[in-house]
Amino acid sequence: MRQSLMLALLAFALALPVSTFALPLINAEIAAGGWMQRPSGDMGVTLSGLAGTRLDLERDLGYDNEYRPAGRFKIDMPLLIPNISVMATPMKFEGEGSFQQTFHFAGKTFDAGLPYSSELKMDQLDVALYYGVPFLGLASLGTLGVDFGINVRLYQLEASMTQGATHGKKSVNVPIPMAYLAARFEPMDALGLEAELRGLAIGDNQIVSALGRVRYNVLGIPMLTSLFVAGGWRHELIDIDESGVRIDTTFSGPFLELGLKF
Repeated sequence: MRQSLMLALLAFALALPVSTFALPLINAEIAAGGWMQRPSGDMGVTLSGLAGTRLDLERDLGYDNEYRPAGRFKIDMPLLIPNISVMATPMKFEGEGSFQQTFHFAGKTFDAGLPYSSELKMDQLDVALYYGVPFLGLASLGTLGVDFGINVRLYQLEASMTQGATHGKKSVNVPIPMAYLAARFEPMDALGLEAELRGLAIGDNQIVSALGRVRYNVLGIPMLTSLFVAGGWRHELIDIDESGVRIDTTFSGPFLELGLKF
């Protein structure tokens, strides 16, 4: 999934100048960078009727901070057509550990006190359709904007555990509908402050995804609006119970990105 998402983002970046120049009412931006993902929480995997033991990501599985690439693009459409935001976030953790008791994972039984290795993938793809609050930009002389809409997040989850000849693994795709809210404040042309919030609380699934971004426009480029650098903090609270995969975790940390705004 990571390779296909990154290729899609690259192809879109190459096509952006052509499409935006052909349709001057459309504004767009694309950015790529990395996010330092700091894990905490626990997970368990149930398979074949054997309930999965809840294992702590740091203490029991040995997961540590991981720096992973991330990319996004968005298009501001004219008139009544909803704007589009797409964000791809690969996530992968690997570690080794041992557990003081016999435990179950993905339908397999693992022995107490013996070392094991595990891997957790949680690739995310967010697609948001949103509108801006009418006339707010005009009233604030272009310094303030607020967007609202819906976001669909696709999780591609894959968890595996190996201890000697014993191997348990389970994969599941989970689509999650979420509310989307964003705000931006641009006190000057070169500087912008941005925040995004995606959230859901329904049934056994509760997700809160929040980020704050500081953007600095480095320079203007002929036929383009600006080249910018940005950085900030991203926090993900993920509580999912789907198809036997139980994940109750948070991931947070700083991110950096480089982008173009057309």
